[in-house]
Amino acid sequence: MKKIRSVRAIIDELMPQYPGSAMLARRVYMNKSNMNRGFRTLFGMSPYQYFSELRMMKAKELLAGGMAVGEVALELDYSGSRAFGKAFKRRFGFIASSKWGMGSGDLGE
Repeated sequence: MKKIRSVRAIIDELMPQYPGSAMLARRVYMNKSNMNRGFRTLFGMSPYQYFSELRMMKAKELLAGGMAVGEVALELDYSGSRAFGKAFKRRFGFIASSKWGMGSGDLGE
């Protein structure tokens, strides 16, 4: 379990870039399948799903702080505002805007 928790710490540290499952597995000296299975067992989602959720929670925080949508997209390494906007709407069900308050999110565990 210590190695799996290390995977989560690596994702947190490298955010907003996702290093990829193969690199994560190498960093903790595990094979990719066992790492993914262990992560899903411990946290209820894959490493990439955790990364995506972490990035969305950060986006929500930045928007609530008044940052413009385009700036958030750049800050969180999206390919552009449009890609960020689509991902945000898919996750939260409404359009990204800096005009609303921040809610809470749960990242497992």
